[in-house]
Amino acid sequence: MTAEPPPSPSPDRPSRPRRVGLAALAVLLSVVMGAIAIGRAGARRWDFEHFYYDARYVLHHGRLNTQDHLPDDRGGPHLPWYLPPTTLAFVPIVAAGEWIGRRVGVGDAWIAGTIWYALSIAAFWLAVWCVGRFWTTGTGGIARGLSRQLLPVLLCTPALYEAVRFNQLSLVCLGLIVGGLTLTLRRSRWGAGGVLIGLAAAIKLIPVVLLGWLVLKRRWRAVATAAVTIVAVDVGLSLAVFGVDTTIEYHDRWVRRSLSGASGISLINEQQHAWIRDRYGHFLDHRNQGLAVVLGRLLGPIGPDRGSPDTRVMDLPATIVGWVYLAITVASIGGLLWASRAPARAMMPDTGALEASLWMLAMMWLSPLMRQYYLIWCYPAVATLAGRFDADLRAGRPTGWCLLGLGAWVGGMLAWMAPTLRAAGANLWMLALMAVALIGAGRAAADSR
Repeated sequence: MTAEPPPSPSPDRPSRPRRVGLAALAVLLSVVMGAIAIGRAGARRWDFEHFYYDARYVLHHGRLNTQDHLPDDRGGPHLPWYLPPTTLAFVPIVAAGEWIGRRVGVGDAWIAGTIWYALSIAAFWLAVWCVGRFWTTGTGGIARGLSRQLLPVLLCTPALYEAVRFNQLSLVCLGLIVGGLTLTLRRSRWGAGGVLIGLAAAIKLIPVVLLGWLVLKRRWRAVATAAVTIVAVDVGLSLAVFGVDTTIEYHDRWVRRSLSGASGISLINEQQHAWIRDRYGHFLDHRNQGLAVVLGRLLGPIGPDRGSPDTRVMDLPATIVGWVYLAITVASIGGLLWASRAPARAMMPDTGALEASLWMLAMMWLSPLMRQYYLIWCYPAVATLAGRFDADLRAGRPTGWCLLGLGAWVGGMLAWMAPTLRAAGANLWMLALMAVALIGAGRAAADSR
């Protein structure tokens, strides 16, 4: 009696050797990135030092550091533009670092940095799993399932490197956002999805843009739970820890520093704002790819004296550049709303994923500050475009939109090596091209149904 041949693996499930190999690559990437992130955190390098010192101040003084007259290297606050929950979220991590460090004889920053990196990289792999398992189901090949996320992960490695190097909130926010959008896109758990999106907005604010998408889709439960989460985490937590008067003081300070002092218009008119010019001039150099600052560098108000190459193509008054900025912003919002006009019930899984990826790009496009560690939020866009490319290629459909988006991403990553291109907004214009590609791919996918 001859033995039956072993069953061949499902096309959606790779062979065991392939799974082991991919897991080994994921572990290797995590270890390499961890060495970078933890090493910088242990040395208290930016941006981990900002979160660490402000959280330690709360831990030992019971209040936020509001000594705005002092520079941060002389005891001033490091995070005046963040809401209180951001600093409060780091207090348990710093406390654990001090407690464990005393018992094992290791510096507390090393322990705290290790805890923070573990949370960050776990959030990243959660996002990769969600995108591979749910966002690209049915689009075939390259992006089908977690095992097929190898190409998008490799393409996004430069952005991942920047996120872990800065030890910023980007990866944790990515996990919360993608988790929340996954629950809304594929699991119909709009309330739970709103909670995760609300948590991301409470600690970073920029994801509040996604509430616009939920409103367009008339997912009122998700909108309500996200709004309640933001208020509960921000106002509720601040009241519980600091009391009424101090909570009002902190939020008044935040409005003055962030909404007024660091808005797009304020950055264009930076010569009128000594607080921005003298203390946070790095908001104005080539590292900030925000629309307002890029326009300021190209059109004149923000000169090359901020450490950036001179990319001015004309020299317009700040007032005119401010109006140009507002016009582009309004037009961008109009285009975003038009592209997202389809009701939720009319979205197919793959077109919904492309649309959600578009709104994640919009978070960065609309932000006055857009640093390189934000770009890891492009991961869903890269993965969904890769998935559409493979599906269209297999079906013999045109792949031009996907190639445009993926080509823009690769070009944007290469532009990091050229400060002049970054000063001219290479990563910002990359987002614009990727947004056009997502809209085009979404329309083509809908037409092919």
